[in-house]
Amino acid sequence: MSKQRPSCPVRTLALTLFGLCACIGPEPRLAALPDAGAFEEPRPGASLSRNQAPMETSAGAKAPGSAGRAAVGGKAGSGGASAPKPTPPVAGERAPVSEPGAGSAADPQDGGAGASAPAAGSGAGTAGTPAIPPQCGDGMTQPGEPCDDGDQNDDDACLSNCQAARCGDGSVFSGVEQCDDGNKVDTDACRNNCVAAACGDGIVQLGIEGCDDGNRVDGDACRNTCAAASCGDGVLQTGEQCDDGNKLDTDVCRSNCLKARCGDGVVQTGVEQCDDGNKLDTDACRNTCVAASCGDGILQLGEQCDDHHRVGTDACRTHRTPARCGDGVLRTGVEICDDGNQADTDACRNNCTKARCGDGVVQLGIEICDDGNKLETDACRNTCIAARCGDGVVQEGVETCDDGNQLDSDTCPSTCLRARCRDGFVQTAVEQCDDGNTLASDACLNTCDNARCGDGIVYTGIEQCDDANRVDTDACSNACLSR
Repeated sequence: MSKQRPSCPVRTLALTLFGLCACIGPEPRLAALPDAGAFEEPRPGASLSRNQAPMETSAGAKAPGSAGRAAVGGKAGSGGASAPKPTPPVAGERAPVSEPGAGSAADPQDGGAGASAPAAGSGAGTAGTPAIPPQCGDGMTQPGEPCDDGDQNDDDACLSNCQAARCGDGSVFSGVEQCDDGNKVDTDACRNNCVAAACGDGIVQLGIEGCDDGNRVDGDACRNTCAAASCGDGVLQTGEQCDDGNKLDTDVCRSNCLKARCGDGVVQTGVEQCDDGNKLDTDACRNTCVAASCGDGILQLGEQCDDHHRVGTDACRTHRTPARCGDGVLRTGVEICDDGNQADTDACRNNCTKARCGDGVVQLGIEICDDGNKLETDACRNTCIAARCGDGVVQEGVETCDDGNQLDSDTCPSTCLRARCRDGFVQTAVEQCDDGNTLASDACLNTCDNARCGDGIVYTGIEQCDDANRVDTDACSNACLSR
């Protein structure tokens, strides 16, 4: 590294040192003025020649300069101790600067009572103490340094390497960042925005969280504890009929998160006598989950008849009340079905006929609608599906067309209203444009033609005038500019 040229503070330091030496000796006399070459700054890398002698002070101290020049009233040639060398500054610190005061020569020409500065001979004298180059940590921002606060702290706005603190530098900026791990991994304990990872931030922390959807809904696929929802966690999620948080299969909520019911093959404690999980009503367990018995009206194996009573004169009389639809017993040749309930929206209607599309009753889980008619153009199709735009059937009073596609450039747009000018859809080969508004002064006219000079309508912001003629000598030129 090349040495830097000493600055003016080096000469000031020499003046101060010689002034101090003069104060020690006898009463100072007026110093001889140095010649013009005494204050010439040495060139970088210059050193004293062997033939060049240092100047002497009145006390005999030698100083660099022209041989034989007197300083502070003394004369050359007196023996004595050499003047102390200035202590070089510590790395990172600036060289000390002496200020004019008692014992220093503020002006070499004023003849005052201070020590004169050592005279530097022409081409002679030392090059002076080399200046310490600026470096990071000296408290002064140098070229190439974004900052320099002079300390070694890495928790403030300026790092110890003189780089401005930023998220991702690996040092936690106190009061600004929660963390800073210096990596680009967003799934560890420290997010890429220098915020500590937490459940609910929408980022799955690897090895810690099973999920993180970033919301506070506890009934979706991801719990508020960032654990994946599961049957048995005690929280009702979509797709679950129930969730009581236990593994019991004999209470009202099964371990598969389905509500207990007769016919599921599991005996519900205190509610069912039996549950064989089948639809046979003639075995040991009735379809009502009651144990079969003589007199229950169901002919089981080993019984010759069972008419619900034990009194009668026939082989097996019915009980005193007449048979009816809804008693749960299918009468052959009379009923198509009989499920013994009053629900009219299941597979067996309350009139003991099987449910079907068009019977006017919506069968739950099977039909979307059922209006009981054969009209295909009303709100409910004959397939028991709700009518919609795009199904290819024009719904009366609602749609003016329905071509069964989603094209907006044909005669029937996706709105199921017939195409027209100013509906906002450009009809291919029919309209040049269609902006869906009634403005006549924009790029698309109300005729769905593109605006042009000469159409007689002033295009706002584009044309100054438009007289719709080809006369170029009137007030409006053929370029639609006002004259």
